[in-house]
Amino acid sequence: MAKLKEIRLRIASIKSTRQVTSAMKMVSAAKLKKAQDQIFRLEPYHNKLHEIVGNIKLADTDHQNPFLVQREIKKVLVVAVGSNRGLCGGFNTNVVKKALWHVYSSYPELLKNGNVFFLPISKLVEKDLLLKGAHTIGNENDIAYYFNYDDIVELSNKLNSLFLSNQYQRIDIVYNKFKNTANQEVYIEQYLPLSGESTDNSGYSLSSDFIFEPSKETILTSLLPQWLNLQLYRICIDSNAAEQSARMLSMTTATDNADELIKDLQIMYNNARQACITNEIVEISSGAEALKG
Repeated sequence: MAKLKEIRLRIASIKSTRQVTSAMKMVSAAKLKKAQDQIFRLEPYHNKLHEIVGNIKLADTDHQNPFLVQREIKKVLVVAVGSNRGLCGGFNTNVVKKALWHVYSSYPELLKNGNVFFLPISKLVEKDLLLKGAHTIGNENDIAYYFNYDDIVELSNKLNSLFLSNQYQRIDIVYNKFKNTANQEVYIEQYLPLSGESTDNSGYSLSSDFIFEPSKETILTSLLPQWLNLQLYRICIDSNAAEQSARMLSMTTATDNADELIKDLQIMYNNARQACITNEIVEISSGAEALKG
C-alpha cells in the first residue's frame, strides 16, 4: 500500500507540473504572435530605409561619414542580447557560446591583451559571461524585459557615442534571430562601423546624375543615426520573438514528457494495484483453506 500511495503522489505532482508547463506554452504562443506582428509591421519601413541608406552610401564617394570610418581596431565591444527569464532551453547559453567563439576566433590578440569587452542585455547572459571570466562594462538588463523603443534608442545613442569618441573601434552584436516557430539561429552582426557597401536587392543604385537636396552628406548625417536606432530595435524584437519561440518549444517538450511519464506511472500503478489485489485473494483463499482443515 505504501508503494501505491507513493506512485499516486508522484502522478499528482507531475500532473500539477504539466498544468504549469501547458499554461506557459499557451502564454508563450500568445507572446510569440505579438512579437511576430511587431516584426511584420517593422519590415516595410526597415527595408525601405535600408534601400535609401544603402544607395546613398554608394553614391556618396566624396565624403566619409564618421559612422562609416574604418579605424585601426584597438578595443572591441560585443553586445550580447538575451533574456532575463529562463525556461527557454539553450536560448541564453547559445548566445554566450557564440559570443565567446566570436572573440576567440576574430580578436585573439585583443582578447589576450584584455581589450575585448562585453555589454550584456540579459541577466542570465551577464551571469554566464562573468562566470567565464569575461570583461563587462556594466549591463543593460532592464531593456530585456519589454524592449521598449525609447529605451533602445537611448542605448543606441550610447553605443554611437562610444564609437564616435573612439573608445571602441568596433562594436558587434550577438543575438538569436527568429527564423520560424521551430528554428532560431544565433547571429553576429557588425553594428559599427557601418559597411560602405549596399546590401539592397532592389536592382538599381543611385548614380552621380541625381541631384540631392540637401546634400548627400547632410542626408547621411541625418539618416544614419535613425538607421542605427532601427537596426538595434530590429535585433531586439527579433531576439524577443526567438525567446518566445524557444520557450514555447521548451514548454511543449516538457508537457509531452510529463504526459509520457504520467502514462508510465499509471501503468506502474495499475500493475502494483493488481499485484496487491492478487496477494489479497491468495491470502483469503489460504485462510479459507486453513479454516476447512
